[in-house]
Amino acid sequence: MLKYLAPGAVALSLVSVPATAQQVTASSPSSVVSALHSEGYQAQLTKDKDGDPLIKSSSGGAKFVIFFYGCKDGSQCTTIQFYYGFSTPSQFPLARTNEWNRKKRFGRAQVDSSGDPTLEFDLNLDHGGCSLPLFVDNLNIWTVVMGQYRDFIRQTD
Repeated sequence: MLKYLAPGAVALSLVSVPATAQQVTASSPSSVVSALHSEGYQAQLTKDKDGDPLIKSSSGGAKFVIFFYGCKDGSQCTTIQFYYGFSTPSQFPLARTNEWNRKKRFGRAQVDSSGDPTLEFDLNLDHGGCSLPLFVDNLNIWTVVMGQYRDFIRQTD
């Protein structure tokens, strides 16, 4: 019966279809955890006080968290935010925070309600999320910026 099929039809049936690349989405917190694990990071998935997903992780001994936003009843989230906070003995100077934000493109610095410096990095993972390589690229930017911010804060001490 094969002799009646066109030669190209047999060849096409033998071609494998590549698997869809892993997408990292805020609607699937486990995909964010898996992406972190794939790069050797620890990642503990918990929930915040509102019941939304929250991931605890660290880089170079510095702890950070990943908040999920745009969630509906703790699921169907659309964006994430990497967050790194410090506790300083005195209120961190707003002028230094503004200096960071003027000079740096990635990583938004703020002073929290206690006067401590914080660093945030947002990712929009709505409408299908992003590929694993793109997520890893952003993760690498985040960890570099974290180190730069830690050094920046220490220059003030």
